[in-house]
Amino acid sequence: MTPGIHPLLLLAAALLGPLAGCDSDTPDGTVLYGDAVTIGDGTARTYVALSDETPTAVGVLLSTDALSGLPTAPGGAGHEMDDMHVLPMPAGARAAGVVTEHVSLDWNPHGHEPTGLFTLPHFDVHFYTVSAAERMTWVPTSPDFANGARQPTAAYMPAGYVADPSGAVIPTMGLHWLDSADPTYAPGGPGFTEVVLWGSYDGEVVFVEPMITKATFEALRASGDVHTETLAQPASVAKAGYYPTTYSVRYDAEAGAYRIELGGLAHRAAS
Repeated sequence: MTPGIHPLLLLAAALLGPLAGCDSDTPDGTVLYGDAVTIGDGTARTYVALSDETPTAVGVLLSTDALSGLPTAPGGAGHEMDDMHVLPMPAGARAAGVVTEHVSLDWNPHGHEPTGLFTLPHFDVHFYTVSAAERMTWVPTSPDFANGARQPTAAYMPAGYVADPSGAVIPTMGLHWLDSADPTYAPGGPGFTEVVLWGSYDGEVVFVEPMITKATFEALRASGDVHTETLAQPASVAKAGYYPTTYSVRYDAEAGAYRIELGGLAHRAAS
């Protein structure tokens, strides 16, 4: 036994050691974690970073080996190809004022519509502000499903975002909104590597969604680069809480995981 150190402290250090790298970005080292969910040969879990009990970031840790052992065969047409996983938020996230209620991490081995744009192997990472139980009621057999196409008041959607031109409301997801200024959508543009979409259902904004190709994750790991951008902001929000102002994706070698993070959380009052 190490002189002067109680055995229980040694045990605690051994158990907490693998998580130490996950805390390095938080000023006071406080991070709340959701339960791990199996993805491919690895895992994914949500986290909320805190500073003096104030949330600063919400994100997903996707372990390195989660990119191997993934399904390769499509499960159906369009978004039915998705291999969908619900990631629960950490206990205490809601009490801290985080508006994200759960994350849906969806693997698309052949991509999804529109053909020629998003038909690349990629992950959809929906940060939902509604419960998973509520979202599961958004199905065509519901008598209220047609209401899903009702658009939010303009103040609740960032300027420049436009509803999916097809008008399609994706079951258990909602109506997707695209950034009209993103060069990804421009003819002759750079093509799809990663984009940020917003989503609504029945007049309510319900998610922010980074979409990231598998190749982009792998390139970030190889290069050590960080992709980061400022999130467009709506003029108003429907409920009070902490909302993200930045988005980033990178490989965290110390944690052995990719980080998909909505950061710069700022408190907003409902208006």
